[in-house]
Amino acid sequence: MKFVYLFVSLLLFSATLICQTDSAASNETSPPPDQEIYLSGGLAYTYLPYEFSKYWNPGMNAGVGYGLSFTPGDYGYSSIMFLAEYANFGLKESAFREGMNITNTAKIISGGKTQSFTVTANYKGTLTTSKTSIAPYFTIGIGYMLFQSDSVLVDNVGTLSIEGEAISTITWSFGVGVDIPVNEMFAGYVQAKSVIGAFDRPRQYFPITAGLRLRF
Repeated sequence: MKFVYLFVSLLLFSATLICQTDSAASNETSPPPDQEIYLSGGLAYTYLPYEFSKYWNPGMNAGVGYGLSFTPGDYGYSSIMFLAEYANFGLKESAFREGMNITNTAKIISGGKTQSFTVTANYKGTLTTSKTSIAPYFTIGIGYMLFQSDSVLVDNVGTLSIEGEAISTITWSFGVGVDIPVNEMFAGYVQAKSVIGAFDRPRQYFPITAGLRLRF
């Protein structure tokens, strides 16, 4: 956990440097920010709570977003992004049977589909002075999460093993990635980040995605 706090502190410090250089650049005559559209897809890996990582498989993650990117400064340039993302996870039946000591293979396990919907506002700091260069970046986001899971049934006759839920809360995220511009308008990117739902028992997963960005 100390590593996480240190990592986030480093991202915030880097964001401060980039914002300061953006501010200095904005004091001069500069063009308006570029508008950007994002599309992404990939896999999300379960982590917290413990049973989430033990009994559920990695799942699909997809997202869409809109943002503004500003004039580069001495250390890089800033972007503000608004993202909507969806992830789903299927039950890992073999691990569930073992963990719940369901040794009778004739018993049918059903249900357990889990989904996460997030809507977040994000700061992105790209560490390059040129918007057409391949460059690393980091993101920090905060927003809303809706986390839904179906009940897990044994023998499909109403014998309840894990009760379903639908809960919502504040979510925050941080991540790193690499921008790979094709030209001034189009770019690809790869990204890994942590998404945390601030429930009594936090929900956490790690989306690893690839995406396309359109700038205009």
